[in-house]
Amino acid sequence: MTINWGLVQLGVFLSAFLALVVAERIWPRRTLSIELITRWSANMGFTVVNAAASAAMRFLAPAAIVGAAFYIQNHGYGLLPATGAPVWVAAVVTFAALDLTLYGLHVACHRVVLLWRFHRVHHVDLDVDATTAFRSHPAECLASQLCKLAAIVVLGSPALAVLAYEIVLNAFAMFSHANIRLGEKTDRALRIFIVTPDMHRIHHSTYQPETDSNYGVVTPLWDRLFATYMPAPRDPQTTMKLGLDELRGREATNLFWLLTYPFISLKGVSSDTSSEQAHLKPLGATRVPVTSSLHTSA
Repeated sequence: MTINWGLVQLGVFLSAFLALVVAERIWPRRTLSIELITRWSANMGFTVVNAAASAAMRFLAPAAIVGAAFYIQNHGYGLLPATGAPVWVAAVVTFAALDLTLYGLHVACHRVVLLWRFHRVHHVDLDVDATTAFRSHPAECLASQLCKLAAIVVLGSPALAVLAYEIVLNAFAMFSHANIRLGEKTDRALRIFIVTPDMHRIHHSTYQPETDSNYGVVTPLWDRLFATYMPAPRDPQTTMKLGLDELRGREATNLFWLLTYPFISLKGVSSDTSSEQAHLKPLGATRVPVTSSLHTSA
């Protein structure tokens, strides 16, 4: 029997999403400040846009991530086949390499001006829940796919290990953004191995030292290893300010506006340049936000 891995991946994705949405209603960590329909129209819209972009990529380049892995596996290319690594070793190396690759890209998105202009689309969500995981500009999704593809080609990763990582990645991206209350002891135990919502929510803080921390996607290992781990935010989890101060208005929930966000100036849109900014570290030469001349309250 031939297994349709695309349907398997879709099934896990939908199951995880529905489970997290229910959990967010039963055990919410924070009170959301914006109506769900307003935010979800933008966040879910990115799912449609990125799915269309992904379909176009597959049409232009059929050897997408998993397809490329099957092709490489069948031809024995890459470092792992060359060394004769056992399947389980190759699978572990693939998981670690892909997760480290995305960690490195995430750090670069905060430190390279061009990448930040696209990545900040993700950060201007004024609330954070499972749908925030979908809010990525198509250009950033393309960069992510290319980076993973490069790692797969170099390693000669087993196709099923790549597929497994893609499934885990989708589920964990939603979980780490979910607005769910785990409890202090549970959170502390889980974040030894995986990125928890409380850990990743710190990364969505408007306070820049917190924004530039906790880059991990699936595991916090890389944050701990490269000293980018922050255990707790300056303000309480339930009241900490999320998003970016440079954009606090209705544009933050407008899908079509957000798609053009990397290419435009913020002059004339709603921002918050309150006295809190005086305490932020300068962004420096590598990451300079485009700020607005219009001063309004959040």
